[in-house]
Amino acid sequence: MDIIKLVQNTGMGDAEVVELLKIANGYLPRVRLEYDRLKEERNSLEADLNSWKAELSNTARTYQQFVDRNIELKKREDELQRNIDEMENRKAELQKTTTELLTVLSRTSGKQFRQR
Repeated sequence: MDIIKLVQNTGMGDAEVVELLKIANGYLPRVRLEYDRLKEERNSLEADLNSWKAELSNTARTYQQFVDRNIELKKREDELQRNIDEMENRKAELQKTTTELLTVLSRTSGKQFRQR
């Protein structure tokens, strides 16, 4: 019924309607095939996109783990360097104390030899 009203509203004659239906019937199967093909292509592209998103997410997570590990290693390196610096300072202090003690000892030994 709606088709009849549409035809009447456009002012098309019977021959034009028949010709239009022949054209539509000829193209309709191709249009449906093309629609189905495009729908499958879209689904395939969406699947590819989701796969790339997952891969990118995995790459980002791996990179973040790498960065976090490097930060932890840098903190450990800094801690070890502070320990080395403290030990070197302590070593210098001990060497100074040893030198001072040797100096005192040599002076004391010299005086003892002279008094004898």
